[in-house]
Amino acid sequence: MVWMNPLFLKEKKNAALVIDLNKMFKWTTFCCPDVVILLRYLLLIGEVKKCRVSPKLLPLCGRKKVAEGIACFSGLYEAFWISNWFRHIASGLTGDAIDGGDCILNLFSLDCWESAVPPLQWHGDMIRAIRACKTAAEERAVVRKECAAIRAAINENDHDYRHRNLAKLMFIHMLGYPTHFGQMECLKSIASAGFPEKRIGYLGLMLLLDERQEVLMLVTNSLKQDLNHTNQYIVGLALCALGNICSAEMARDLAPEVERLLQFRDPNIRKKAALCSIRIIKKVPDLAENFINPAAALLKEKHHGVLITGIQLCTDLCKVSTEALEFFRKKCLDSLVRTLREVVNSPYAPEYDIAGITDPFLHIRLLRLLRVLGHGDVDASDCMNDILAQVATKTESNKNAGNAILYECVETIMSIEDNGGLRVLAINILGRFLSNRDNNIRYVALNMLMKAIAVDAQAVQRHRATILECVKDSDASIRKRALELVYLLINESNVKPLTKELIDYLEVSDQEFKGDLTAKICSIVERFSPEKIWYIDQMLKVLSEAGNFVKDEVWHALIVVISNASDLHGYTVRALFRAFQTSAEQECLVRVAVWCIGEYGDMLVNNVGMLDMEDPITVTESDAVDVVESAIKHHNLDLTTKAMAMIALLKLSSRFPSCSKRIRDTIIQLKGSLVLELQQRSIEFNSILDKHQNIRSALVERMPVLDEATFSGRRAGSLPPTVSTMGGTSLSLPNGVAKPAAAPLVDLLDLSADDAPAPSSSGGDFLQDLLGVDLSPASVQSG
Repeated sequence: MVWMNPLFLKEKKNAALVIDLNKMFKWTTFCCPDVVILLRYLLLIGEVKKCRVSPKLLPLCGRKKVAEGIACFSGLYEAFWISNWFRHIASGLTGDAIDGGDCILNLFSLDCWESAVPPLQWHGDMIRAIRACKTAAEERAVVRKECAAIRAAINENDHDYRHRNLAKLMFIHMLGYPTHFGQMECLKSIASAGFPEKRIGYLGLMLLLDERQEVLMLVTNSLKQDLNHTNQYIVGLALCALGNICSAEMARDLAPEVERLLQFRDPNIRKKAALCSIRIIKKVPDLAENFINPAAALLKEKHHGVLITGIQLCTDLCKVSTEALEFFRKKCLDSLVRTLREVVNSPYAPEYDIAGITDPFLHIRLLRLLRVLGHGDVDASDCMNDILAQVATKTESNKNAGNAILYECVETIMSIEDNGGLRVLAINILGRFLSNRDNNIRYVALNMLMKAIAVDAQAVQRHRATILECVKDSDASIRKRALELVYLLINESNVKPLTKELIDYLEVSDQEFKGDLTAKICSIVERFSPEKIWYIDQMLKVLSEAGNFVKDEVWHALIVVISNASDLHGYTVRALFRAFQTSAEQECLVRVAVWCIGEYGDMLVNNVGMLDMEDPITVTESDAVDVVESAIKHHNLDLTTKAMAMIALLKLSSRFPSCSKRIRDTIIQLKGSLVLELQQRSIEFNSILDKHQNIRSALVERMPVLDEATFSGRRAGSLPPTVSTMGGTSLSLPNGVAKPAAAPLVDLLDLSADDAPAPSSSGGDFLQDLLGVDLSPASVQSG
């Protein structure tokens, strides 16, 4: 808009502002119509007491222009600021005196503009200033400056700028800065008589305060007055505020007014009163009985907005009051079913139509209330079976609104009392959801199917193939949820095909998903394995594909099972040897392989215990030692794996005499290891190989069979880690096997064999033999 320096003539008459448009036109070569509109508006609101208009100006300020100007300024809620601004200019500025002492003001000259601008900037300017900040420090400086100006205005009790101060405080509050100093300004605005002031006051109340603020008690009386106001828009403001910040004390004080407004003539007020009632009964459940009859009356509404809020109020009443639940079951169930049938069969209604469906929000609210009423009540469930089947079959699933209704219908069917046919229909709907391209729909379908397994597992099993495809989905959340569902679906009859599918997918799955998938497969195999050979085969496949993701207790359990399957020792060690050739980077596989080769290496070389389904394999003693040596030399393997490999080498030195020199050289090399554990083991094992040939065969005997029950109990935490001996000494025993208290060390090492020399009766002599240290008295004295 272009301004051509209009001149305003002013004079004081009883503190009233008089503007002579004729003289203004006389002193200007052009007068913008918007200036005239603004002045006419000031005249209408009473700020200008007298306005003389020349006939020459009438075409510039017709009624239509004046009406547009008034609507513009009223929409901005700045009319009182504009009038105050003009008064400020007229009373505070001076100019050159002409025509008998009259003052001429050049309103839009630079000097007048700078002196006439109010001390607080517009909130739009503040927002632009904050957004222009490049650092957090700059933003804090702007906010600090604005807060200081707002505090000054509050201290001066400035009524004209209160609304703008509150708007700024709300924006500052949303940025996360403290605004507690403006709370009382909200209460003052609420106490004002006008609607604009009340509206900004209630908005600030809902944003700047919450129900825990003590200052909220001061607004209760204003709320009560506004709830009884003759202006329905002010009543609506009070209901909105009460529904957002109502505390228990406020609920008790204002519940009668809200209950009365449930029968108000205007539907918008009834809707807001119903929403406010929901807040009240949640804060004070004891007041629920007061709202039962008014809520039941709302179920007969034709206005969909009021009906939706009334249904929600009834739903919440049923959740907090058993009395309300029984009342709605007896008095309102038939009308609810009838309402849902009318909505389902209603013709096209443009005001409620969404994607070809009449008011899906009302559908969903009705289904949720029916779910609450039908849960645990057979008669109520029977009453709604037909309409639920109608909703499930007639609702189209090609639009999102239809899918939302179908999902709520399925959840209602699953929640009410048993009806086998309806449940199969509901699970089939979920099966269709799994084929949908929308990830959200598939995710909620998987969630619902997990709940449905407890109700009808057989119906869910029919969709097993689709669920398995979801395990391979690109979306991580869908993969996880589908995997959990597959885990629940597995039983003794389908464990083999489902496990095969999961292991096949393990080969191509993402690295971040392999951990969860591996844990589930291992748990499935352990729980449902029909035979040990199948268990060993599946575990070896998992170790070969994802051995680095397997937990320690899993491969510990595998070793326990292998040690107990004496007829499968040869088969297992050969399978591990083959797997090692292709998956040497999988650490848990390497651990199990070196343990089995150390225990059953001779069976590997001699092909002992060949099964019919096995292919023959030729392995020399040197090949077996190569596997263990490669485990020791592999730089990526950790200390535990290398220590197990060293023990396996020690055992193979007895089983493979031809490789004993090579084994000893490998062990000697580790004397210089920087890892203390490996260095110590190397020295001890070398001592055994060099100086204690007589006890080596006993030391490297095969491990005794590990008791599966004891291991399972200890793994489950049912057994303590130590077993007390008869003498009261607590010993930490491997594999949970208790040793008799009086058993001599000779029996433990099996040194009573005929080919072994009898140990000395002296404990010191035995330690001398074992450690290579002379502990005889003579040597002690000579030392």
